[in-house]
Amino acid sequence: MSDRERQIDGIRQSMTEKVKKFDRPIWGYKKVEEERQEGDTWEDSDGKQWIIKNGIKQTISKTQDARMPWFCPKCELSMNHRFDDKFWRLYGMCYNCTIKWHTQMKIDGTYDAWERKIHRDNEKAYLKDMIAQYKDYIRTFRVPQVHYQNGGWDNLAQLHHFSDMFDQINRDIKICEEKLKQIEQEEQKELEKTV
Repeated sequence: MSDRERQIDGIRQSMTEKVKKFDRPIWGYKKVEEERQEGDTWEDSDGKQWIIKNGIKQTISKTQDARMPWFCPKCELSMNHRFDDKFWRLYGMCYNCTIKWHTQMKIDGTYDAWERKIHRDNEKAYLKDMIAQYKDYIRTFRVPQVHYQNGGWDNLAQLHHFSDMFDQINRDIKICEEKLKQIEQEEQKELEKTV
């Protein structure tokens, strides 16, 4: 019996013991349950989703995809390494599977290309965010004002006083857009080489 099977049997046994404690009728009423088979899913009267998995009735959480599972979906071993949570969020597998995957990519010679693609994607996302921030700043800019208690107000400066700042922001936008085009051209060249 493998480690995984022993772990599942232990969990199944503890769950069935806990369920048996609450299986007796309360206040003389016993709810009639339908017979469910392995893999059946249903919704109860409260709107909660349920499934039969490995012979155990389990709830289907709305945030299930966001939570780290007990077992790695790739190797099916328990995810109890201290780095498993981080690697689950990054790659959808445990730490050991991720290390094996990266090692295999290095052996195959594909790791550098994969890493370059990840860095490029991050850089493109950063540049797009910066362009959006700069444009949003220009769009929402208001001339500074001073407000008085009597309800009056005065501008502290005129819009033309900020022209140098707007010129610099526009230059920064242009630099980000050029860098974005350069990255896309590099990607296009690499695609042409591979085809």
